[in-house]
Amino acid sequence: MVDAKMNRSAAERDDDEIDLGALLRILFGRKLLISTITLLGVCAGAALTLSQPNKYAADALVQLEEKASGIPGLEALGGFSETPRTAAEVEILRSRLVIGDVVEALDLTLHAEPVALPILRRLPLVLPSVLAGTIEGAIPFSQRFNWGDAAITVEQFDATQSVLEDGLSILKTSNTSYTATLPGGRTLDGVVGEVLTDDTAKLRLLVVQLDGRIGRTFEVYRGRKIDVIEEIKDRLSVSEVGRGTSILSITYEDASPYRAQRILHDLTRAYLDQNIARNSADIEQSLAFVEQQLPQARARADKAQNKLNDYLRSQNAVDLERESESLLDRLTQLEAELSKLILEEERVSRRYMPNHPVYEDLLLRKSQIEQQIASFKLDTESLPETQKEVFNLRQSVEINQEIYRQFLNRSQELGVARASSIGNVRVVDQAVAKRNPVAPRTSRALLLGWLIGLIFGTGYALMLFFFRKTVDTLADLEPLGLSLYGVINQIPGLPSQRPKRGEVLKRLSETEGNDAPKEAFKSIRTSLHFGLADKLPKALAITSSQPGDGKSFVSYNIAEAIGASGQKTILIDTDMRRGYLHRTFGISQKKPGLSEYLAGDVELTDASYEVADNLILIPRGQVPPNPSELLMSRRFKDLVKTLDDTYDVCVYDTAPVLAVTDPLIVLRHVSIRLALVRHGKTELGAINAIKNICEKEDLPLDGLVVNGFDPKRAKSFGYGNYEYGGYTGAYAYEADKNET
Repeated sequence: MVDAKMNRSAAERDDDEIDLGALLRILFGRKLLISTITLLGVCAGAALTLSQPNKYAADALVQLEEKASGIPGLEALGGFSETPRTAAEVEILRSRLVIGDVVEALDLTLHAEPVALPILRRLPLVLPSVLAGTIEGAIPFSQRFNWGDAAITVEQFDATQSVLEDGLSILKTSNTSYTATLPGGRTLDGVVGEVLTDDTAKLRLLVVQLDGRIGRTFEVYRGRKIDVIEEIKDRLSVSEVGRGTSILSITYEDASPYRAQRILHDLTRAYLDQNIARNSADIEQSLAFVEQQLPQARARADKAQNKLNDYLRSQNAVDLERESESLLDRLTQLEAELSKLILEEERVSRRYMPNHPVYEDLLLRKSQIEQQIASFKLDTESLPETQKEVFNLRQSVEINQEIYRQFLNRSQELGVARASSIGNVRVVDQAVAKRNPVAPRTSRALLLGWLIGLIFGTGYALMLFFFRKTVDTLADLEPLGLSLYGVINQIPGLPSQRPKRGEVLKRLSETEGNDAPKEAFKSIRTSLHFGLADKLPKALAITSSQPGDGKSFVSYNIAEAIGASGQKTILIDTDMRRGYLHRTFGISQKKPGLSEYLAGDVELTDASYEVADNLILIPRGQVPPNPSELLMSRRFKDLVKTLDDTYDVCVYDTAPVLAVTDPLIVLRHVSIRLALVRHGKTELGAINAIKNICEKEDLPLDGLVVNGFDPKRAKSFGYGNYEYGGYTGAYAYEADKNET
């Protein structure tokens, strides 16, 4: 008997400690499952890469320079130059304003492409042309798809809105002709290089290139401009190189390297154009203001001069004294500065709020000059009346002339600035497309598929182990605290569970080979011999949780093993509902058995049959209507005593405990009670239920027998290499056989 209690190792194990070795054994046992799921992950990664078209990237480099004022002379105001706003420029570059110009310039709303293979659209590109042609020929209706040789170029496509949106299907019918199918199903025949027209659909289609084998199919349609813009934005990546460098790296991805380079080139050009236009707009507004004020300033200057001349002639006035002349010059200078600041204020007010530091500095300078002018005007009050009037008129002339000169100079300067405006953006690197595709990244996809498959496979293997309900390893029985009497491996060619109706049965003792299971039953016999040595009656009963666990198979093999040792043994089939031991030994079901004896219809000798040396069988007999009542009768109790007095060992085959109450009656009359566990089938909860029921009835189980043990299954749960030989010394048995 394997009498070491299985809960001993469980008691010694620290519950808070993770047994990495056990986990590794579990994973190693499920290596086939994990490998299969991992392989599926790799295949999924490969399918994902083959389902996506190649993507090529074009990149360019743009520098944002400091932006100076568009008006010459404004730089003199401290802090007026602007540092580039990188985040704002990135959004402008990705705006519909810039991208929309590119869409219109390149007619990107027009889509013309061959029909790709469903799902594995990139497969023809990775296969050799010969192999691709072979596969194409083997797959029906595959000639309509692109196998790497199809290409189309459309220069004109105009039609009604519904036709533009739904598109056309073009079928190549010859090297120079095609058939276009409209959305309604109507077909039109066209020639490559000639405009195809249709008055009903208002169609004008010009196909200038149509490559590929005859039978290839192409799609032509126009997308909505806003959708195309959003698609370009999704493929466009703009980021600053480093921090604070004001250098933008622009990348665009497309299925064609030429198309990617062309779109990115036009995108940078459109961005430069709008930047120049944006800077020129400030100059245009300032120039318009100056040109509007220039005639008025000229008129005011002439009017002031005429008024001075008229006054001098009428009063015979003389020129001003030197002191007054100096006062006039200084006042004229201040008025000129004030006029300049007023002009600059008009420019600044369009760009900044009044609380901006640049605007506040300008207003402060203006206020200071106005205060100085007011002070000088107070000084002129002390002059004689005639000289004062001449002074005021002379001042008006000088001021208006100076204002006119400033407007005239400014007009010329703004004209030069407008002609030489270049913006504050410079293209450092022109758009260039890379030769090799940047996506899909096959190696990364395969690695990711392998990793995900490995994770899912490992997780699934652990889930199967930790969430299983059945007895899959011998370690699952350790918490029960019951002795393990024996383990019977699966026996090829023999039913170790309930046979089907009409099936010809063959006993284990009648087979050749199967040495390990035979020795397992001998080991159980030895354990029972010592277990029954000091107990009365010398009887044992075998039960299980459900039908089909193989308890009848185990019962008669144990009985045969005991009888073969020379002990008088009797095997009683107490499962009067579904017992089949009579079939095992070739006894007709019509012959009397236990049910007839307990009913008093026959004597014990009439219900007993010798089936082997030292082995007597009492079959179940006919199925009675009241098997529980018969087992509870006085006659069954007397039978147990009679058999114990007559035979050395009595083996009782019972019904499942969880199915009926019959086995509990039998268990009260035996010394050893064994529960049978079917490997991979019996649930852990069922074994616990049997144990609890028996303990509740004061009929504790003495041990367990594992039937149908599959080493491969146990190995898949991390507990492999368990066989009978590991416990009973089958190695020595095999050695003796080899010596003979």
